[in-house]
Amino acid sequence: MLHPQIANLSATRHILKTFNLRASKKFGQNFLIDSEIVEKIVIQGDILKINVADLFQKNFKVVANLPYYITTQILLNLIEKNLPITKIVTMVQKEVAERIISSLIKKSANKIAGGMNY
Repeated sequence: MLHPQIANLSATRHILKTFNLRASKKFGQNFLIDSEIVEKIVIQGDILKINVADLFQKNFKVVANLPYYITTQILLNLIEKNLPITKIVTMVQKEVAERIISSLIKKSANKIAGGMNY
């Protein structure tokens, strides 16, 4: 199956012109135009079914926009496998972020309270 090559400057300009679109850096609208980078970062498939350890033997970073309903599942899956991840940067819904922060604060408070019993 042929895949169209859109990760280049001329194709991006053509698409913008054809559909009379304008991008604004002010709104964070940027385009990935280096096909070699695209090949390195794009993994197609269900992250919960893929054996990530088979894909990466060296250190790697995870950058993702995670869907609300499986955010916890994905993060736990990545963390529990002891993969050579050097950094995880994700965009999650506000409610998920608040839940994560809340659980971290509770764990920290429990450690402090536990230490005070000695």
